[in-house]
Amino acid sequence: MTAAAPHICMHSRRNRMKLRELNWWISVRESLWLVPALFVVGALLLAPFMVYLDSNYAAAIDRWFPFAFEGSTEGARLILGTIATSMATIVGVVFSITTVVLQLAAGNYSPRVIVIFRRDRGQQFVLGTYLATFVYAVLVARQVQDAGEGREVFIPGLSMWVALALAVSCLGLLVYFVHHVSEQLRVSDIAHRIHADVMQNGRTLYPEQIGREYDPAYEDAELIARLDEDTENRHRVQSQTSGYLRNVDGDRLSKLLKSPVRAARIWPRMGDFVTVDSPIIDLYFEDGVSKSERAKRTKMARKCLTLGQDLSVAHNPDFGVRQLVDIALRALSPGVNDPTTAEQVLVQLGDWIGQLAGRTIPSSVRGLHGNMLVTPSRDFDARVADAFDQIRRAARTQIHVLECLVEVLTRIVQTDPPTSRLAPLRAQAEAVQRTIQPDYLPDSVERRELSNKVRTLLDTIETKSEAAE
Repeated sequence: MTAAAPHICMHSRRNRMKLRELNWWISVRESLWLVPALFVVGALLLAPFMVYLDSNYAAAIDRWFPFAFEGSTEGARLILGTIATSMATIVGVVFSITTVVLQLAAGNYSPRVIVIFRRDRGQQFVLGTYLATFVYAVLVARQVQDAGEGREVFIPGLSMWVALALAVSCLGLLVYFVHHVSEQLRVSDIAHRIHADVMQNGRTLYPEQIGREYDPAYEDAELIARLDEDTENRHRVQSQTSGYLRNVDGDRLSKLLKSPVRAARIWPRMGDFVTVDSPIIDLYFEDGVSKSERAKRTKMARKCLTLGQDLSVAHNPDFGVRQLVDIALRALSPGVNDPTTAEQVLVQLGDWIGQLAGRTIPSSVRGLHGNMLVTPSRDFDARVADAFDQIRRAARTQIHVLECLVEVLTRIVQTDPPTSRLAPLRAQAEAVQRTIQPDYLPDSVERRELSNKVRTLLDTIETKSEAAE
């Protein structure tokens, strides 16, 4: 079975959005400023509304809210000014703490996990509340009026109480923020959030059906080899920009794969970095196509791929796997030496691989309007290697991490995956077996126990393979 095709937006609910809107929304959703900006806009609307109530319904407010502010204009300005000043100071503290958290996350775990902290809604809520309180207090303070020519004293009492309520809530939020930051820096929390993103976006980006299979009667490799033989009508499209491949536009591909284009082949995988002048799509034309038509289709082909300067799990679940592996490698480095973190990551990766092991991965040769589209394939073997190879090598002297890897592989095998998925799991177990050497693991008792677990796993795999035959 071939690996999952890139994210070709054709049948999922998310595909109802235009690709450009989808990319914009993902960037906004993962930004730090979204919620604070909405809160500031809310403060800009709330302040004049409350002042309007104070100025037009003063009698009703006095009747229903007898505890409204009754001080002088100077006192009102002093209170509002104090609130605004304190909020500005605390915002600086919160931003400083946020910066330190980002530095610690990048240094202790991986620079690629910063996006998790940046898009955290709790942190954004705290920042937004402080900024909104500051803006609200400043706007209300401007409406406090002394008596003068043709003017009466105006103190927006109800608006003052709202400002005081916001200030008190900000004190509670400061305590919450300190607690939340301490929770955020726990490696188990970070790994859990990355794992949740991988599982969620893995279901979204790799659906059971993407387009339709071109010809089930033939293997993908045979169809691709047949296409590669046609070099006479092949036209290679090169990239004019550089960046990571973030999306493939299925709607535009559907328009592209019509006469005179009879087939197309996409070269980069989702998440690959595309350099300038590197091949991105091969177009296979019918005979006798003019140069102007080829140029037109070349422009259309370039618009089918969206490149960006960064990656996210929303675009590519494999990026989440990369984040988890980075955390485990950093934990196993001599300067950190934290095998427990590596074990936690292995458990999360095992869950993802276990889910993939039981799934039917679509063919990489798709059919659009009866024409062939070849997408880069990434099989199950490669995904298992991506998840476990580097961690296994880094943990060759950490027997507890190797035991955890064997247990994870055992749990995957116990889910009864198809027989074709057992080969990479067997390869991982055999690689662990080769690691059991006195040079790496000096304790003979521990070596013997680990060796027994590996043999049991290999026997289980062999039994399942024979039963399937």
